[in-house]
Amino acid sequence: VDLQGEAGETWGEQMRFGVAPLADGRVYWFGVATMPRRRPLSAPYEYAELNRKFGTWHSPIPELIRTTEPEAVSFLPIDELAGDLPSYRHGRCVLLGDAAHAMTPNLGQGGGQAMEDAATLAALLSPIAAGVNPDERTIDSILNSYDKARRPRTQALARRSRRLGTLAHVRGRSRTAVQDLLLQTTPPSALRSQLKRTQ
Repeated sequence: VDLQGEAGETWGEQMRFGVAPLADGRVYWFGVATMPRRRPLSAPYEYAELNRKFGTWHSPIPELIRTTEPEAVSFLPIDELAGDLPSYRHGRCVLLGDAAHAMTPNLGQGGGQAMEDAATLAALLSPIAAGVNPDERTIDSILNSYDKARRPRTQALARRSRRLGTLAHVRGRSRTAVQDLLLQTTPPSALRSQLKRTQ
């Protein structure tokens, strides 16, 4: 299926389907549906469920599903965390990545923010890395700096991701109509600005 270099998402009532072209000519795609929690089932069942939910959507969605082997389809539950942590450190222990700020994949930032955490921590610790027995106050200061540097950005992104997920999965035809109107009237420049704020 040729996406002509375009990526995007289609939103429905409590469902959405996303596509992105890959450099090797393949297509990355995903389907998300708000549904009761259940255990993963067999690949044929998951494939049939996927077809039931998205098989009548606009092109190229049905084609993408049809051209994907059923064994390549996997079901992954997505859960929200309770909220923001007051700190990413306790004593000499620090949290990074999902342990600190697990976020729904609505902005595609989870892995990137984990790498930013690691890079920030490594940069802050590098001046004392060669020391055999670093000063306790220095370590304390570095870990506080890590916490102050990473918490605002990652927690803001996690909140934005939750809000986007809520907007994308509204229930009811009237709310979906409002959602569609909101997206149709949002200027492309505003969407690009939001993307730049995420980087």
